[in-house]
Amino acid sequence: GTAGTRAALKATGKVPVVFSAVTDPVGAGIVPPSVSAGKPTGTNVTGVSDRWPVGLQLEAYSKIVPHAKKWGTIYNPAEVNAVLQVKALEDAARKLGLDLVTVTVANVAAVRPAAQALAPKVQAIFLLSDNTATADYMAIQEASDKNRIPNFTGVNSSVARGALAAFGVDYFLVGYAAGKKAALVLKGGNPGQIPWDLAEHFGLVINQRAARSLGIVIPPDMLRVADKVLE
Repeated sequence: GTAGTRAALKATGKVPVVFSAVTDPVGAGIVPPSVSAGKPTGTNVTGVSDRWPVGLQLEAYSKIVPHAKKWGTIYNPAEVNAVLQVKALEDAARKLGLDLVTVTVANVAAVRPAAQALAPKVQAIFLLSDNTATADYMAIQEASDKNRIPNFTGVNSSVARGALAAFGVDYFLVGYAAGKKAALVLKGGNPGQIPWDLAEHFGLVINQRAARSLGIVIPPDMLRVADKVLE
């Protein structure tokens, strides 16, 4: 992730570093500003970014719950990746004519009270890839359940924990892609000549159990395009 990669880069400028699940490598100072995805960094770094397609995610989720016009999210403004995603979420909400309520937290201990305060004010929650907020994911899920509102995320495994849906990254495949880059380095490849890339594999997972408990009917067309439906 971002914090671990930045710590590694601070410790060395020579040892190869392969990152995985860094949302904004450029914004985090991990990749040079002039180097876009698909290009080599020219440094001791390469890897794979798990940047979420936030606009497409919100569009998909709003089709699942078209009645939800007021959305909420929780994030730590000290996390560069979270700030990037919130900006994208604000832009997407504006284009879709949705209201967005954001709540900030400085540490994990603040997540539960933040979730309890946010849930009564919104009709749905979209949890972004924020390390602080996701560290206490169940606090957000419990607040959503208590207030009978759907919770969405971009982590497919969270659907089994109660989220209504996730149009998310397959983190196994992200790790696998990063591992292939690490293998090239271990075989003597120069990390600065191995292009860094964005995650390519996304899938829609829908939780029918959660939908039924919330009295939500999932549109048939969304069920048809889903990669997995939890019954």
